[in-house]
This record gives sequence, C-alpha cells and structure tokens, in this order.
Amino acid sequence: MDWIKHELLTGFQKLLTLGLERQPAAEVIPGTVATWLETITHGRQFDKQRDAWRFRAAFITLAGRQRTWPVPRDLIDALPPARLPEVVDVSRRLTSDEAEKVAKGELEKIGKLFHVDFTATKPKKTPPLASVDFPRCCEKGTREQPVCDDCRQEMRDLHGPVIPFDKSKGDAA
Repeated sequence: MDWIKHELLTGFQKLLTLGLERQPAAEVIPGTVATWLETITHGRQFDKQRDAWRFRAAFITLAGRQRTWPVPRDLIDALPPARLPEVVDVSRRLTSDEAEKVAKGELEKIGKLFHVDFTATKPKKTPPLASVDFPRCCEKGTREQPVCDDCRQEMRDLHGPVIPFDKSKGDAA
C-alpha cells in the first residue's frame, strides 16, 4: 500500500502544478492522499509490478483532461487495462525450421481454442505461372487471336453454340 501512497503523492504533485479549480490546499494533501488511498483500495486488489505504471498513466490522463480537481472515481476511470508489459527476448533468433515449428504450435493452440483444424485448410503450393504478356487459351493462341480455333471448337462442343449478346437490348439476342 505504501507504493500506492507514493504514486498518489507523485500524481498529486503533478496536478498541483496545473492550478486546477477546487484543488485542495497544500496542507491538506496528506489527508487527501489518505482518503483517496482508502477509497481506491476499497474492494480492489493492486499489485506494484502490474499496476504502478497504470497509476502513473492515469495521472497523466487526468492532467491532460481535468479542469477541476479530480475525485477518486476519475482516477479509477482513467486507469488503463491491467496487463503486464510484454518482454520480448531478442537474444535468441529462430531459424526458419524453428520458426515454422513455433508457428505450427501456435496455430494448433488457436485451432483448439476455436475448434478449427488448420492443417486441413493448408494452402496447396501451386507451380509458378509462365510469364505471358497476354491472355491466351493454349500455346496456339496469339496476341491477335487469343482463343485458337481448336479451343473455340472445344468450347462449342462443351457448351453449345455461342448466343451473341445484343448490347442495345442488354440481353442475349
């Protein structure tokens, strides 16, 4: 609780420099800290490692938005969500095999959480396309005639004769 008292005193010092309306006199600050401490901790659990930065962030928020001296509820509302800052270990680099194993393990965890099998939906590797600078039906297609006569006949055999489209009517003629 001493650490919360310290955070409150530090936050109050910052707020006092702003000269907010209805701010308490300097001589009543110790009593104000005691009241705030009792109010804020009533029915709540705080941990120094998890929450000290939250109190500092809340006072920065209050200093930026308050025009009048805040009440304990304002501080509680300004507290950011509780979470530990993530520590990333950059001393160990993953090789591509290790990275793939880690990624698969994480996908399995997510899959179990959402009841999804990601291994069943693994994308299939497709061979790279040959570089062609124009669309064509096959090797016989040319820039001038992208669909060759053989492919055109095969389409007619499969789908029947092509019905010309009348642009003026907006439908097949």
